[in-house]
Amino acid sequence: IILGSYIPNVKSYYDEVVAEIEKNPNMKHIEYLPMDSDMLSSLYAGAKVHALLGRNETPGIVNLEAGLAGANLVVGDCVPVREYLKDYALYADYNSVSDVKEKLIKAYNSPKNSSIPKFIEENYTWKVVAEKTYAAYQLIMK
Repeated sequence: IILGSYIPNVKSYYDEVVAEIEKNPNMKHIEYLPMDSDMLSSLYAGAKVHALLGRNETPGIVNLEAGLAGANLVVGDCVPVREYLKDYALYADYNSVSDVKEKLIKAYNSPKNSSIPKFIEENYTWKVVAEKTYAAYQLIMK
């Protein structure tokens, strides 16, 4: 399942990807699902691997959601993502088809890492982030 739309300045690449997906009966493209969608929840729950391989990514809420649901993560290799996800993801060079393929296969062939959801729960839920933000403000105010 490939879920997502396009960035306006790379629509031609998006069109190429969708054309390839349409040729493969084992693949499906969904352009958009609202965050409260039962289907989105089901996709996260059923995913063994989640990949977000952008060039200029923040860690991505979708990575956190997928990791919380137990999916192995394959992400673009950039500093902000490494700072957040530490050793809980496989990092792929988004400019290398062979590296992306290698990391996706490795993630798929690996058992789900049960420590990923625990790590995310301990560090990135709304409650934890709010508490850390509050503590930072308290420190600044002193």
